[in-house]
Amino acid sequence: MNIRYRHEFKYPLTVHQAMMLEHLVRQIGLERDPSTPAGETSYPVTSLYFDTLDLACYHEKMGGLLHRKKVRLRGYRPNLAECDRLWLEVKHKTDTLTGKTRAILTRDQARAFLRDGRTGVEQFPEDVRRSLYERPLRPWLLVRYKRRAYLDRMDQCRITFDYDLETTESADLHNTRPCLSVRPQQVLVEVKFRTLLPEQVAQFIRAYQLERITHSKYTLCADAVRAFEPIAH
Repeated sequence: MNIRYRHEFKYPLTVHQAMMLEHLVRQIGLERDPSTPAGETSYPVTSLYFDTLDLACYHEKMGGLLHRKKVRLRGYRPNLAECDRLWLEVKHKTDTLTGKTRAILTRDQARAFLRDGRTGVEQFPEDVRRSLYERPLRPWLLVRYKRRAYLDRMDQCRITFDYDLETTESADLHNTRPCLSVRPQQVLVEVKFRTLLPEQVAQFIRAYQLERITHSKYTLCADAVRAFEPIAH
């Protein structure tokens, strides 16, 4: 299994802090992600997360397990049913290092796979197949947000600004349930780098005494949808 790992730090920022940091990353030469649609400054990210009935992936994350993984079906439209292509991803995490493997699916392939959890699996990369079968996973949580992304020309550093986070329980591409807004006054910034964090970004973090968070958008959204029946930790 050949996975390229990189460090990933996460910070919750106010809208004002995010605006200043975004100005800084442009000043130091990071460029807008070329996958951003022409004429736009952001793009939607929509993910359908998988977990066991007793939310084992959630509890591993909240418990701080050193080696863990999560499985999600991701698309880059507000609704997964609008996506021509989707990515079935396995995200591995070891302390601050993250890496992922993935299978690319058409909309019809994704729909067929979600229907029975088996169709087309034999065509997936080995790590994706193993991750799907090592425990009884099922899709259950939709997570959606808007992203502004910047990266350097050597692909050594990538900084993303995620906002308008919302969620609902869902098990297929055609979500019809209303979504809950999660932390609407916050921008979640992810700093991803392979070797060194840019010094200007490190100085900004120190100047504003920003603290890294360990929870993920998945756990934040899982807590939000279960607010009236809190998940036992």
